[in-house]
Amino acid sequence: QRHGRGKMVYASGNTFEGEFVNNKMEGDKGIYKWAGDGGYFDGFFTNNVYDKKGVYKWADGDEYDGEWADELDGDGKRTGTGTMTYDSNNIYEGGFVSDAYSGDGKYKWFDGDEYEGQWKDGERHGLGIFRLADGGAEYSMYEKGGGLDAAGKRTGHGIMTYESGGCYEGGFVNDKYEDDRQATYRWADGDSYKGQWKNGERNGKGAFQTSLGADNGDWGSYKGGFDARGKRTGHGVMTYESNSVYDGEFVDDVYSGEGNYRWSDGDSYQGQWKDGERHGKGIF
Repeated sequence: QRHGRGKMVYASGNTFEGEFVNNKMEGDKGIYKWAGDGGYFDGFFTNNVYDKKGVYKWADGDEYDGEWADELDGDGKRTGTGTMTYDSNNIYEGGFVSDAYSGDGKYKWFDGDEYEGQWKDGERHGLGIFRLADGGAEYSMYEKGGGLDAAGKRTGHGIMTYESGGCYEGGFVNDKYEDDRQATYRWADGDSYKGQWKNGERNGKGAFQTSLGADNGDWGSYKGGFDARGKRTGHGVMTYESNSVYDGEFVDDVYSGEGNYRWSDGDSYQGQWKDGERHGKGIF
C-alpha cells in the first residue's frame, strides 16, 4: 500500500503529491491537480477528503482560501471561515457551512458596492448593511436573501440611507423605490413623504410634510395624489402651518382645476385655478 510521501498520477491525468497513509491521501502538505484545466487543491487531506484548511482553485479562476470539513457524506465542504475570490473580482469573506455562505460575512462587488452582515444557506439572512460605492448605505433585515433578486437588484423591504442625510424606508423592486402601502422618505432638511411609490418616484396616494410650502414658504403638509414623476397631481389637500388650507385639484405640483382655498383669517375662495393661481370662475 502507498504509505509516506509520494506522487500519484491517475489514468485521467490528475495528480496528487503529498502524504499517503494506508493508500489514502492524508496530512497538511497535499496538492491535488486536475489535468488540463489548471484547477487544484492545496491543503490538508483526511481520508482522501479536503479537510481543515486549504486553497481550492477552479478552472474558471475562482479561488477559495480557508477552512474545510470532512463531512459525513465523505465529501470535503467549505465549512468555517474563508475567503472566496471570484474571477469577476467579487469577493466574499466570512463564514461557510456545507459550501454555502453562513453566519457573519462580507461580500464586495467589483464596482465597490458591498454587503456586510448575516448569511444563511448562501443568502443574506438577518441583519446587515448594504453600502453603495457612492457613499449611500442601506440597513435591512433580510430573510432568505430577500433584499436582492436573482439579478442582484434590491427587492423587498429595506432602509436606504444616503450620504446627504436623506433616508428611504419601504419597498424596492428592481433597485427602485416601489411600495403601494406607506413607504417613507425623509430629507436632510426635515421634509418627509409617506405614501405610495412606483418606479422610484412618488406615485399614488401619500402625505408630504414640507418646510418650504407650496406658495409662500409656510410650513405645511400635503395629502393626495402624485404622478409618476413625484409631482402633486389629482385631488389633494395642502395644509399650511398658518392653518390656511387648499383642498382641490393639482397638476404638475401646482393648483389647477377646481379647488377651495381657505385662509387662516376665515376668507376663502372656491372656484377655478390654473398654474397655481385663481383663473376662471370663482367665488371669493
